[in-house]
Parts: sequence; C-alpha cells; structure tokens
Amino acid sequence: MEPAIDRDRLFDLLEDQPTLFDAVYQELAAEVPRQLTHIRAALAGRHDGALATAAHRLRGAVASFYAIPCATAAETLEEMGRSNDFAGTPEALARLEEELDRLWTELRLVRQELLP
Repeated sequence: MEPAIDRDRLFDLLEDQPTLFDAVYQELAAEVPRQLTHIRAALAGRHDGALATAAHRLRGAVASFYAIPCATAAETLEEMGRSNDFAGTPEALARLEEELDRLWTELRLVRQELLP
C-alpha cells in the first residue's frame, strides 16, 4: 500500500518550519470537513457540478501535504462529477474517507514530531 503522504517531500518543503506546518495543518483541519459536507450533499442531490467543485477543492487541499492516495481518491469523485456519472460514487466516497483517515493518522504523527 502506498504511504498516506510523501514524508520526504513534505519535510523538504518544511525546512524546519514547524509553525508553517501547523498553520497549513489547521487550514486543512477546517477545509476537509467543509468539503466532505459539500461532497455528501452533492451526492445526495446528484449535483454533478457541485460534486466536481468540492472534490477538486479537497484534492487541492490534501495535495499540499503530498497525500497522493487521498488526492487520487478525491480526483475520482471530481471526474465522476465532471462526467455526471454517479455509478460507483458510494464506493468512491468510502475510499476517500479511508484515505482521509490514513492521512490524518500520518499527519498527527508528523505534527507530534515537529511540535513536541
């Protein structure tokens, strides 16, 4: 299984700037629940444009942490929205949620390392 984040690239980016990490972490902690709410609402209402937009925003947010598996899961939902294809969206949402769980687990560990 691919790691939840590319730690090497993330640490290269941070260059011993734990306050920068914490600020971006806090933004992500606010953005992810907001976009997940939008994704779920778009799926419930079968709103393709709203699904594509929310998934795109979520993908961008997690990509800033080099969370490739999570970004890929969000991209799947984004493409489903763009193509107005709701077949398989429950599975795609479940995959995104699993990847988000892995991402949060890994980011908490990084945060503990950087902000003891």
